[in-house]
Amino acid sequence: PSTAFKEIFSLIPGAYTESFEDIESSGSVAFNGSVNGVYNDNQMPGFNLDLKIQDGMVHYPDLPESIENVQVDLSVNNPSGVIEETVVDLKSMHVDLSFQFT
Repeated sequence: PSTAFKEIFSLIPGAYTESFEDIESSGSVAFNGSVNGVYNDNQMPGFNLDLKIQDGMVHYPDLPESIENVQVDLSVNNPSGVIEETVVDLKSMHVDLSFQFT
């Protein structure tokens, strides 16, 4: 139901995270979801998911600045399986990015 923010990066293909062990990260992620029904050429199952990220931070070793204060509260709900009836509720999303120009 919940895990460290860095574990989300383990899902990214290795080509993008060559130095995974060197990536600094903190924060927590909670993910919950379900799929109910039949999936075939004519029908899609109902589904829902909830994603919450709290106090996320990530810093790649090759970059001078980090991505900080990642906050996400997202719900996606489609009980019918009709894609046009999907409700996406992005209650909040926040990310702090800093850039230095030289």
